[in-house]
Amino acid sequence: MEEEIVETPQGVDADEEEDSSDDEAPEAVDNSAQLSKIRMEAKRQERAKQIEEQLKRDKRKQLDDLRKLQAKSANKKREAEDQLSESTETLQGTTTESARRSALPALLPDDILNAAPDARPPTPPAEEMEIVRPKPTKMRFLDKKEKAPKDLQMGDVTIRVLDGDVSRKKSKTALPPKSSKSSQNARQAWLGAARSTAKVNGMRRTAGGSSGFVRK
Repeated sequence: MEEEIVETPQGVDADEEEDSSDDEAPEAVDNSAQLSKIRMEAKRQERAKQIEEQLKRDKRKQLDDLRKLQAKSANKKREAEDQLSESTETLQGTTTESARRSALPALLPDDILNAAPDARPPTPPAEEMEIVRPKPTKMRFLDKKEKAPKDLQMGDVTIRVLDGDVSRKKSKTALPPKSSKSSQNARQAWLGAARSTAKVNGMRRTAGGSSGFVRK
């Protein structure tokens, strides 16, 4: 028996592999291209967003600067108007005062100078004028004279009535009257005699005993 050997042509297998590789390559290229496009679009949007925010910040800053400039100019304008009004008022006041002074004449008119003076009574001399002096309201105690005591006769008895002021003055004295030398000598003599005798109602005092006295 003869064996049949089937030979597979190598050229045919190589062609099939090349066809399969050619079919898979376009899909991989499309995926990578789409991914790169998506990334580029995201970057572009992020950049546009940053630019928009920067423009907004710049615009806001410009508005703030403009408002500050307007406020400063308004303040300067107000100050200038105030100074102008003050200077205008001062100038008007000075002008009015100058006009008022210029309106006054340098000399009085003749009708005022030649007018008759008003009649006036002459001033009396100082001697004829009566000087009224107020009366003093204080009481002078030195001018008062003490009244003499009065004697009242009631039967055989004579009673002397003193003034009320004198009695009050005498009752106010708190010091005793001064003693004379004669009264002092009499008191000393009486005390000395009492010590020397040492007698009480005719009895003499003893040192001992039940009773301290014995009859003489």
